[in-house]
Amino acid sequence: MTGQAEISGSIITTPTPDATVVRLAGEIDGARRNEASQALSTSLRRQLPVVLDTSKVTSIDSTGLAFLIQCGSVGRSQGIPVSLPRPPAQVSDLLAVLGADSLFDDAPVLQGSGTSRRRS
Repeated sequence: MTGQAEISGSIITTPTPDATVVRLAGEIDGARRNEASQALSTSLRRQLPVVLDTSKVTSIDSTGLAFLIQCGSVGRSQGIPVSLPRPPAQVSDLLAVLGADSLFDDAPVLQGSGTSRRRS
């Protein structure tokens, strides 16, 4: 039986020709641990920029934050740009408190299935 309470969040990885887009939605918590591990593996294996789209996140716990931080730190150590375009305030505030906001590169603007760089 699948109910609304059981499907409270998601992490979906979408490969595009120029990046890997990881869309997080709803509640990002320990229940998403397997999806997070798969997304991290898939994203970094492609050796292309990674875009973490958190625009639809309604809540995030330490597991979700750990996923974002791990993406940023592993990406940086492997020379893979990882961006976090326009995160909700709760996500950006928590990353800033942890000092992890500097792990993310300039954010591209999401357009359709691909990405493009936002011009400053």
